[in-house]
Amino acid sequence: MTKTGEKPLEGIAEKKQLDPRALTVLIQNDPGSFALYKVTSHTSAETLFYSADRPAICGYSDAEYRALAINGNDLIYPEDQERIQADLMRMLKTGEDTLLNYRVRHRRLGFV
Repeated sequence: MTKTGEKPLEGIAEKKQLDPRALTVLIQNDPGSFALYKVTSHTSAETLFYSADRPAICGYSDAEYRALAINGNDLIYPEDQERIQADLMRMLKTGEDTLLNYRVRHRRLGFV
């Protein structure tokens, strides 16, 4: 689901030169929760897609999570933000994709 209600994979595969079927298979078969972001600056990213289980894992309804996910940085544990920002700077400089792992805000548990 996207924050705008559009089809989650629409346009993503074309931008990254990926086969849309391969991306769909990856998303449907990945056992974890994940999200795709568009880097907008070294300090922020726009949420393009997140797996359906992500809001519940974080303790939010879909609408609540969608509102928080407008700026992906708002969900990241403060101590992880500097490292994530450095990774975003590297991505912007090199143009390479990267995998970012970080702790996220949970509604009742705080950051996990």
